Amino acid sequence: MSNLTPAQKADFDKRIDTAKTKQQVAEILTEAELQAAKAGAIKTIEANSHLTNDQKKTWINMINNAKDKAAVQRIMNKFNNAKGKLPQTGAKTNNNGFLGMLGALLTGFGLFGIFDRRRRHDDK
Repeated sequence: MSNLTPAQKADFDKRIDTAKTKQQVAEILTEAELQAAKAGAIKTIEANSHLTNDQKKTWINMINNAKDKAAVQRIMNKFNNAKGKLPQTGAKTNNNGFLGMLGALLTGFGLFGIFDRRRRHDDK
């Protein structure tokens, strides 16, 4: 439960101290574990520099709406699978610049060829 803030830990400790039954203690511990899992997942999402703020907000909302640790784990599994599929900046080869330069170069050669033919024709 290292992902809980000191205030959250103190709150859970206080609630456990005032619990009357083992069932109440178990429920409090389950809730504490859920909160710790959510906090850890949110830290992981926030640390991902490849996500936009809107993407982070979407993932965090899913985590916050999770009802148990298993749901948090399922969401994080989806997150980790999706993370591997994110486009890497500069990873795709962009040939548009090269093709544009090639086109301009060929056009230039074509124009010079026309002018050169006219000069040759005019020289005769």
